[in-house]
Amino acid sequence: ARLRPLHRQENAHESGCWSVCWASEDRFVLSGSMDETVKQWTVEEPGRLEETYTYPEHSLGVVSVASAPEENVVASSSLDSSIRVWNVEKFETYAVLANMPSETWGIQFSPNAQSKVVAAASGSLSGVSVWNYESGEKMSSMQLPLVQDTRHQPRRFALSIAFSPDGKRIACSAMDGTVAAFDLETQKLLHVFEGHKMPVRGLAFLPDGATLCTASDDAQIHMYDSNSGKLMDTLSGHESWALSLAVHPDGAYLASGSSDRSIKLWDIRSRSCIQTVMEHKDQVWGIRFSKGGKHLASVSDDKSIGLYSFQ
Repeated sequence: ARLRPLHRQENAHESGCWSVCWASEDRFVLSGSMDETVKQWTVEEPGRLEETYTYPEHSLGVVSVASAPEENVVASSSLDSSIRVWNVEKFETYAVLANMPSETWGIQFSPNAQSKVVAAASGSLSGVSVWNYESGEKMSSMQLPLVQDTRHQPRRFALSIAFSPDGKRIACSAMDGTVAAFDLETQKLLHVFEGHKMPVRGLAFLPDGATLCTASDDAQIHMYDSNSGKLMDTLSGHESWALSLAVHPDGAYLASGSSDRSIKLWDIRSRSCIQTVMEHKDQVWGIRFSKGGKHLASVSDDKSIGLYSFQ
């Protein structure tokens, strides 16, 4: 398995790009930037991006974008305390979800398409906020557990979230290195995953739901048993902050982006790095495999979007 660089969209945004996702059966790539915009790109063969539309409605930097299992629906999360849900075919806003007084950070849709659920790491509110994006109703909030060392309490800043593949559990990570998993229906805390002492910005379940992977500013990637909370393995190799994670749809490979400017490809079975790609000139904030698994997209503080084939 290898990543092969196909295209680099230089100056895709006016400021650093922090997030990326695929939409509409991999026909579109969406990028979110500190320039306060979300841009929609049509993936042209062979491996070229054509700018299709710019969503200008956010008033502060866009930190996360995500696509729904429902066709044509995506969402963006901004430091302006809002999540905007879009229709990528009609270029229009579907819903605006407010999270005042806190900004929203990482977002993800529930993989259960019928539920119409989107969730966000709620920054200084120290937990997860969950909405029904069709009705606009805020369904629940789950708080990260308190820590005994109260000096770290202000660092209980929620950064990232991930749904389990069955949509029944949700994991949330924090600035102090804590990762917690909740039962979405009961809102009960299930596990606290320990091992990182620095911010955890990347979170991803493997497709079987049994393993949770985390990427931290300590440059390590951890693999946990998601049913017990036990640390199973550590993937080392990045020279600086590990910022982003993407799991290949077949569950056999993991990609990670880092502030060392690299993207690393890991073989999950052997727990080894099998490739390092150095296409970006600055930290790699976001990476995402396409739904079909044939491509990877990456975004960076260098304002560019990278597109790679995977085979």
